[in-house]
Amino acid sequence: MVKFRPVRGMRDILYPESVELDYLFTLFKSIVEKYGYKYVITPTIELFELFALKSGEEIKRSMYVFRDKAGREVALRPEVTASIARLYINSLIGKPKPVRLYYISNVFRYEEPQFGRYREFYQAGIELLGIKDPLADAETILVLKEYYDSLGIKYRIKLGHVGVIRNILAYENVGEEVQDHILWLIDKGRFDDAVEVVTEHASNKERVVSVMEKLAKTRVESKAELKVISNIMEDLRVNGYTDAAEELDYLVRVADILYEANVPFYIDLGFARGLAYYTGIIYEVVSGLKVSIAGGGRYDTLIKLYGGPPTPAVGFAIGIDRTLLALKSEGIRLPIGEEGKVLIVGLVEEAKPVIAKIILNLHREGIKASISYYTNLKKALSYASENKYNYVVIVGREELKDNKVTLRDMESRVQEKISVEELVEKVKRKLVG
Repeated sequence: MVKFRPVRGMRDILYPESVELDYLFTLFKSIVEKYGYKYVITPTIELFELFALKSGEEIKRSMYVFRDKAGREVALRPEVTASIARLYINSLIGKPKPVRLYYISNVFRYEEPQFGRYREFYQAGIELLGIKDPLADAETILVLKEYYDSLGIKYRIKLGHVGVIRNILAYENVGEEVQDHILWLIDKGRFDDAVEVVTEHASNKERVVSVMEKLAKTRVESKAELKVISNIMEDLRVNGYTDAAEELDYLVRVADILYEANVPFYIDLGFARGLAYYTGIIYEVVSGLKVSIAGGGRYDTLIKLYGGPPTPAVGFAIGIDRTLLALKSEGIRLPIGEEGKVLIVGLVEEAKPVIAKIILNLHREGIKASISYYTNLKKALSYASENKYNYVVIVGREELKDNKVTLRDMESRVQEKISVEELVEKVKRKLVG
């Protein structure tokens, strides 16, 4: 007999994890919609070139790529921002700015499966298109703050600015593709390799390496330490990196907003992210896990690269699976609706019409109720206990004769006979307490 299993790196998601993930989706929707974001759904399959153009080395290496029946080279989406940029150009380019969009999508990457990393996983994200302002960058981070505060998770946000390094490298005549590779190496923790590439391409090798080493060592934990960044800005200007200094000033303006909003964050000037389309502010949410659970940043050139007009944009993606792992690592249980369940048990064939009436009456009042298909009461009660039902409604021959049902409390094991007409109110009172 052939045994079929999920493809390696994929998984079946069973209850209660399925409902926990759904809770995280629903919470995300409720928060982002308060900010004015609109829900969009993009295709699971896109043209390979959409992602290959500017997603970065890691994404290109890990994509599921194939040719469809028409011979087009296509890919399962490895992330969603590129699809949002395409959608914006196709359908929303004339809308008043900013355009606020959000998505909840499964994405695919052919990576080595390990803790917190699957080949199919879920992302929930927002994109704020058409505005460049420190408050816009801060807005996206405020959404993350509300989300993770609502979950009660311990977290901090790591904040950086990839535009500082990009502007320094551009001043030293390092091309954009080489910049992308250098940032990818930094993201992978291979700073020495990144420096080696810089020395191969930079006009003034000693100057740029000195500045990059200073940036890599700079971490600001509080508002009182921002003076350190002011000193670096002055050094950048002295070395001719005036555009990089302006970008660093932008970072400080974002930080000032976040301090005022009591966002738990720190600044890391040696921080980079693997996605090649980032041009400015970048950030990640870190928790007790060894991997980040969310991340995002500013990408002001992507839409133009895809053929649209120059359009600044900023956004993030939450790793929903990783967020759930972080919650479990802290022992946080999500309220997934285990309480207030009723099981209806019919012990004889004649009980079935009454059961149909009872379940509709209970559902009409918003009470969770299920039908048991055991006619053996002992087995039905065992099933109810295993599946955490709070109450059992029993309809047997004696109950039918008296036009009543037996209502059993599974916790106290106390049971009483009541009429079908008073059952709903009785259950409601018990559930409310």
